[in-house]
Parts: sequence; structure tokens; C-alpha cells
Amino acid sequence: MKLNLLAIALIAYAAASAQQVSEKQMKSHLKSVQKSKEKGTTIWDLDTVYKAGVPYCIVVEKSNGALRASDFSVQSLQGKELIYVKYAYYKKPSTAQNLNQYAPATTNVSYYEYYFTDTKNKAEISYSTKVYKTVAEENLIEGDHINSAEEDKFVSLNGKKFSEDAAAQSPLPASNNNNSVYDNLVVRNRNATITIRLTGVGTESGAGISEVTQDNKVIGKVESMQYAANGIIIKILNFYLTDGTKIAQAQCNGINSHEWSILTLKNNLTRSITSTINNDAIDVAKYLTNAYYL
Repeated sequence: MKLNLLAIALIAYAAASAQQVSEKQMKSHLKSVQKSKEKGTTIWDLDTVYKAGVPYCIVVEKSNGALRASDFSVQSLQGKELIYVKYAYYKKPSTAQNLNQYAPATTNVSYYEYYFTDTKNKAEISYSTKVYKTVAEENLIEGDHINSAEEDKFVSLNGKKFSEDAAAQSPLPASNNNNSVYDNLVVRNRNATITIRLTGVGTESGAGISEVTQDNKVIGKVESMQYAANGIIIKILNFYLTDGTKIAQAQCNGINSHEWSILTLKNNLTRSITSTINNDAIDVAKYLTNAYYL
């Protein structure tokens, strides 16, 4: 028993090397691991997930600040990141508003996006689930790598139901009588893939100019820039039509944040969306295209 506890203690110490772990915390940790072994339960303690007392993987919490839920990095016991779990949310019209005039007009729907590092597959599940339990119960980790068969099943069963529902909350395509429609939009297949290609440096320091294309046609451009304010990195995306008309400005507060506030200049409306990792400009462009601003 002593040898087993010593081995567990060494693993816990290695996994929590970045933490200041007291002797009292370590004793509590060992008791939790022992209880996990005796009862066959899954626990997450000192960044390490145990299944029936056996180290399974590492889950490191990535704070997004006090006002937003955390992300998580799921790693092998050797410290290699296998899955990045990102918190996201969108606003949905509240059914309670129909029954109670004082109820909020919208409700926040929160969820986790699972991004598999090697395959770049994505899946989405409810925020009410615990990340460490999901990873363990779905058997997503196998030794020092992802269990590919379980990954395929997990992605197939969960898909992108939350982000697809979020997209459905976007404004419907406007009619020609709606004043949010521009009369100089490029005619193209709006179901085609949207791409963004960097073409040069903008006029402001750090700004980059990129072409927005769809259906192999340039439909506009986006200017990206960022600056620091009160210790926070502010990210800005300015969108223009092909003739130079500025149609929208999107702002995101925080270098690791993906929550964008979009102001459409034609009607002075503001909309919030959550973009996916490495797809900030494309996701904002998709919103503008779906709403017929771009």
C-alpha cells in the first residue's frame, strides 16, 4: 500500500508541479485517490484525473477571467495536449418572455466545444457536463494518445448542434425593402465557402487588410487591428464592401477571448456572437453575409 501511495504521490506532484501543494493538500489528495480506488469512481484532483484510483489524464483549467467560465486543456499524463475544451455561449429568444413581460427577452445558452488537436475534429456538448467526467466516461484518452474510435463516435453523436442553433438565431435574409440591405452587394452563391486572404498592411499601426471571398468572388475586405487599454488587449475587425463602404465594426475584449460585439453601421444595431478558435474574421463575415450586410 505504501509503495502504491508513494507512486500516486509522485504522479500527483509531477502533474501539479506548477502549483504550490502543501503537505495537508497532498494528504487530502491521497485520501481522495484511495477512495476513488475503493469505490471505482472518477475524480479530478491536482489537475490529474483518476479512474478507480489509476491516473488517466491531466486536465488543466484555463481561466477566462471572473466574468466568464473557464476553458480546459486535456493532456496525456506526459503533458501533451490532446483536446482543447472551449467555453462558448449564444443568446436565444426566451420562451418565458411570452408569458411574463418582465422576463428577459433572451437567455444565454452555454456549451463546451471540444477541439481535438491532432485531427482538428470538433464536437459540442452542454455546459452542465463536467469536462473531466466526459473525457473519462467517453474513454476519449488511451494511454498517451486519443482513442480514435471513441473520438469518431463522440464527434458523430454530438456534432455542432449548439453553434448551428446559434446560427439559426441570426437575422433572416433581409428583403429588398429592408433598409439594412445594401444595393451594391456582389451577386454570388451565398452557400459557398467564405475565405479570407491577407493582401497587405493597413494605414494604422498593426492593422492588416484582407480580402473576403465567396464563390470565387471578392465580396469585400476586412481590416484587423488590436491595441491595449487598461491592461486588456482590444481586437477590432472593420468590414468594407468592394467599393470601400464601411458596413460593420466588430470588437472583442481580451487576447484569448472570442466573444465579438458587432455594430452594423447601416442601422446602428449591435449583435453578439461567439467565434471559433482561429476563425474570428471568418465567423464574423459569415454572420454579416447571412444577414445580408455583406
